[in-house]
Amino acid sequence: MIVYPLVFLAATLFASWGDRRAQRRDGGVSLPRRLTLGAVLVIAVLAGVSALRWRVGTDYWTYEYAYDAYVEQLPDKLSLMGEPGLRLLAWLSNVVGTGSAGMFGLAAIITITLMVRTLWRWSPAFAFSVAILIVSGVWHGSFNGVRQYLACAILFAGHRYIIDRKPFRWFVVVLVAMLFHVSALVALLMYFVPTKRTSIPIQAAVFALGVVGMVSFTEILELIGAFVGDDGVADGIYANRSVSPLRIAFAFVPIALFWILRNNAAVTNANAWFYVNMLTIYAATYLASANSAYIARFAIYVAPFLALGLVSITAVPNQRERAFIRGALLCLYATFMYIQIVDTSNLSNFQWIFERE
Repeated sequence: MIVYPLVFLAATLFASWGDRRAQRRDGGVSLPRRLTLGAVLVIAVLAGVSALRWRVGTDYWTYEYAYDAYVEQLPDKLSLMGEPGLRLLAWLSNVVGTGSAGMFGLAAIITITLMVRTLWRWSPAFAFSVAILIVSGVWHGSFNGVRQYLACAILFAGHRYIIDRKPFRWFVVVLVAMLFHVSALVALLMYFVPTKRTSIPIQAAVFALGVVGMVSFTEILELIGAFVGDDGVADGIYANRSVSPLRIAFAFVPIALFWILRNNAAVTNANAWFYVNMLTIYAATYLASANSAYIARFAIYVAPFLALGLVSITAVPNQRERAFIRGALLCLYATFMYIQIVDTSNLSNFQWIFERE
């Protein structure tokens, strides 16, 4: 358990040092910016711990067991719907003789590098963004849904094509993400998320869609099952497992904070309305998933945007107020993260690859 606070401390310290160093060099925050030593050190910490874990994460055993099959199946799965991405990583790991550990290591390096690099390029408060990435559950969440988080990282890395209104390039990004998890197809809808300020009625309409999804979850699961060719999706135990009300409530914290602070000037100056609108999508997705943990997994694709959206809405002019708000928010998320990890033995009992039998 001690690994998690140590990682948080090391990553945020490196992020803060790298951010200050870059600002001294550039005479302030200049975005986008190229990868430098500070960001590389953050990647090394987060990706290194993730890559060197052993049987940490609920899905670890499933991927470990499937490793040999992944290697063998690669030639037959070289198609979009075949999801060859992780199979390719398994094949590469097999070629160099590192086994399933190499597959997990490659997945961790790609996932974390893409996410942290994106934050470094586009966050005006890099250390705070890295801290949110950790305490919001995105970092340790990647220990579980390895394939889906790889797809998520690819989408996050390419999201500026939405803001810059380049639909064809975003389409290509989605196709690449689908090589790891076919559910990434839903990210095509992200292109229609407004990049300008939205009103309360529009956000209320999005939440109303979330309510519709909540009461129609069976039909949604049947539609997903038909798309992936698995009629048993709607009948699965996981698909019919309710999501914790506390988790749903936490999903509304970012957008509620936006309306409390009403920091519109900072959001406008940072051209960050897309990120604020993604906070609405994040909350609505969890609302729709109240009756199905399976549907909640679609929130994975939106979760990294918390690390960018929360930067702008908490960027109040007064420095002390800003520090207090961000500190209180991190404490709130860290408490929730602690509860999650303690309640999950596959996460709390952290083991290193060097300890494997």
